[in-house]
Amino acid sequence: MIRSTGRAARSEARETLALPGATGYAAAVFGVALVSVLARALRPGLDASHTSLLYLVVVAVVAYGAGAGPAVLGAFLSFLSWTYFFIEPTGTFY
Repeated sequence: MIRSTGRAARSEARETLALPGATGYAAAVFGVALVSVLARALRPGLDASHTSLLYLVVVAVVAYGAGAGPAVLGAFLSFLSWTYFFIEPTGTFY
């Protein structure tokens, strides 16, 4: 069996990794919510800069598994969550 290489093979592989439709967006929302809850529970031991790296991991995983659209949503929600919960004064966007 001859395996194709190049752009066609990468395109085939990408199609099998992509989450269908709204599942990718749901994964982005759930991932950001999960990191927010875990980081709030671990807040005394985590600095705000370390928390931002946790959000970055969520965005990278969503981008790899679901594509650009859900990754952008995840990045935006991560920014809002990080600003609201971890940047002083907490509980505001100011």
